[in-house]
Amino acid sequence: MKKSRNKYIGIFSCFVLAAVFAVTISVNTSENDAKNNNEIAQVQEEENLASIEEEVSPVIISKNASEKEEENKETVKEEPKTEKEEPAGTEEKTTTEEKTTEDYTYEYDESKETVLSEDSLTFAVPVSGTIAMDYSKDKLVYDATLDQYRTNESICYSAAEGTVVGAAAQGTVESITTDRQNGTSVTVFHGDGWRTTYSQLSEDVAVAQGDIIEKGQTIGYVGAPSSYSAALGSHLEFTMTLDGNTVDPKTALVE
Repeated sequence: MKKSRNKYIGIFSCFVLAAVFAVTISVNTSENDAKNNNEIAQVQEEENLASIEEEVSPVIISKNASEKEEENKETVKEEPKTEKEEPAGTEEKTTTEEKTTEDYTYEYDESKETVLSEDSLTFAVPVSGTIAMDYSKDKLVYDATLDQYRTNESICYSAAEGTVVGAAAQGTVESITTDRQNGTSVTVFHGDGWRTTYSQLSEDVAVAQGDIIEKGQTIGYVGAPSSYSAALGSHLEFTMTLDGNTVDPKTALVE
């Protein structure tokens, strides 16, 4: 009987211990679950707060920027506009300077630098000699060298080789050239669109390009005729142009 009682007490104790153990495990599990749930809830809350901050932050920044822009506008608006005062006489001085520049431009003309005397645009015969072939722009004349009829836009003066050739008028030596048709040529610019050209010269000309020369000053000397005008013998071929168009030298020359 005593053994049976002890047996029941032992079994009952086992049940009690098992129940206590189960309760302990249940409590621990509940605490862990609650802790985990709290941690998950805290993490979720932090993520929500971060998301809200990101959405609100641009709005705050935008608002601050707008407020700052408004403040700047008010500051600019409040600043009084000050006009720069120009010292007295500035306008008058400017007008005078402009007038001076215009007057200088008007008076200065590079093309007239060589026109130094009143008779600079009166032209003289450049060489002593008879006319071997006359100016004929609108009518054909016979060319014995080429054995054909053609127009002639210059005057050819017969003259012995070595005869002095003088400038028809005051001017500037514009160019010196040599070719098979015209031999050596010197072109002089006289201003107001006038130019004279002296061809069939010897190579030893007496001037250089850019020289300012006087009327009658020696330009060069009559040379041997080129093969294109050999039938005329030694001569000076004299051409006058006005604004690039040839004119009859006889209408401008003063004997």
